[in-house]
Amino acid sequence: MLIWFIVTIVCIGLELMTLGLVSIWFAIGAIVTMFFTSLTLEHQFYIFVIVSLVTLISFRKISMKYVKGKSKESDRIRGANFKIDSIKDGIYEGKLDGKHWIGICEKELIVGEIAKVKDIKGIKLILEKNKF
Repeated sequence: MLIWFIVTIVCIGLELMTLGLVSIWFAIGAIVTMFFTSLTLEHQFYIFVIVSLVTLISFRKISMKYVKGKSKESDRIRGANFKIDSIKDGIYEGKLDGKHWIGICEKELIVGEIAKVKDIKGIKLILEKNKF
C-alpha cells in the first residue's frame, strides 16, 4: 500500500506542476490500486495500468475541453482576410490582427493578394483564394 501511496503523491505533485492533465490518470489508478493490497504486487500493477488507461481514455477528451475552453482568437481569425506580404518556399507570410502569421493554400497566391482564412492548424493558417 505504501508504494501506491507514494505513486499517488508523486503523480499529484507532477500534475500540480504541469496543470495539463498529464498524470492525474495515474494518480487515480494508484488510489484505486490501494484498495487491492491483498493481491500480489504483479496483480496490483495490472489493476493500476488498466484503471489508469481506462480513466485516461474515458475522460481526457472531455476534460481537456473544459480545461482549455474555446479559443476566442481562433474564432476571430477564421473567415478573416489575410494579405500576402511575402512568399518563401510555398509558405505565405503576412500580418493578421497585428501578429505575424504563416499560411498555406491549395491554390497559388501572389504577393499583395488577399486570401480568406479557412482554418488554423497549429501555427499555420489554412488559406483559400478569394473568389472576386
